[in-house]
Amino acid sequence: MGEARVSPRPPDPVKPRALARLPRVGEDDPMPFRRIVVGTDGSDTAAVAVAQTVGLAERLDAEVVVVTAYGKGEGGDDTPLAVANGLLRDVRRLHPSARIETIAREGKDPAEVIVGAAAETSADLVVVGNRGMTGRRVLGGIPDRVSHHAPCSVLVADTAWAAILPSDEDPHARREVGSLLVATDGSPTAEVAVDTGVGLAEALGAEVVLLFVGEREHGEKVLGRTRERIGERSGVRPVVVAGDPPSRVLEVAAAEAVDLIVVGSKGMRGMRRVFLGGVPNHVTHHADRSVLVVKTS
Repeated sequence: MGEARVSPRPPDPVKPRALARLPRVGEDDPMPFRRIVVGTDGSDTAAVAVAQTVGLAERLDAEVVVVTAYGKGEGGDDTPLAVANGLLRDVRRLHPSARIETIAREGKDPAEVIVGAAAETSADLVVVGNRGMTGRRVLGGIPDRVSHHAPCSVLVADTAWAAILPSDEDPHARREVGSLLVATDGSPTAEVAVDTGVGLAEALGAEVVLLFVGEREHGEKVLGRTRERIGERSGVRPVVVAGDPPSRVLEVAAAEAVDLIVVGSKGMRGMRRVFLGGVPNHVTHHADRSVLVVKTS
């Protein structure tokens, strides 16, 4: 697509050009994510999410698709479409060396626009800021709706500080991902999250805390089988703890001072919020750090 286009009168929605099909996770590609979608509304928190996305994409040699939604207008230079395209031009100006595609689309619900763009571009990952995921953070519940309906994995980025390191020149560059916590119960869907988390850690040069919450003997067997399956890898440390899985994931993440929590998505849709005792839903709403919800089904 390149530069977002502005139609003089009447303005038509900017549509993405056809993007080449890239392999998804597990399709003969060592990189877990090759195309990443992120939404922006021009706010400071959205700017942090975009900066984190660009930084992650640079580390993974991935493409970035920046999406913004706009409402209906009457025409002229100040139409919502013109404003939206201005936001996208600003993104490209702030990140001139990044591989960025831009999409401006008419729509009342930004979450719906982001989810639609992710599906149309065959994205492997959607990044949303965590404002709106808890009671004290409000952004229309967009992160929550995206995390429940995205067709791919979702990174709920902590926009209070840059958990994914952008370029050194970026003002949001404060911290790299040096460690990940990956939660598993040994189920096939949870192991998909393990594979993605370990692959991401390898790409970022990060260490992995492999966590099982439950009875110790059973947990040691589960993690033993998992480590045998993924092979000998340095920087992967198994941890077994007892207790309530959703709460313990957050507690261990804090105790280990990890930069990113990785969980599987099973249980995020509809009434079936049953993965690891509701871990994805609980963790995304209560974590004080970034959370990667891996699409497992």
